Amino acid sequence: MQLIAACADFAVASGQFDQLILTVTASNAHVVRLYERAGFVRYGLLPHAICVKGQFHDKLLMRLDFSKAY
Repeated sequence: MQLIAACADFAVASGQFDQLILTVTASNAHVVRLYERAGFVRYGLLPHAICVKGQFHDKLLMRLDFSKAY
């Protein structure tokens, strides 16, 4: 959580960004919850975005809007 906060703080302090965007494997509930606790919200889904060992995985699109979080 500290790394996420440090990245967000750096982006805000630079004055060049109004949001951070990331993707996370949708089935990784623990990590999705971590990002949600940091203020990220879901805004889309990329079905079958990656294939690992023949298994497709969806990617969840998430964003942290600085106008709402900071």
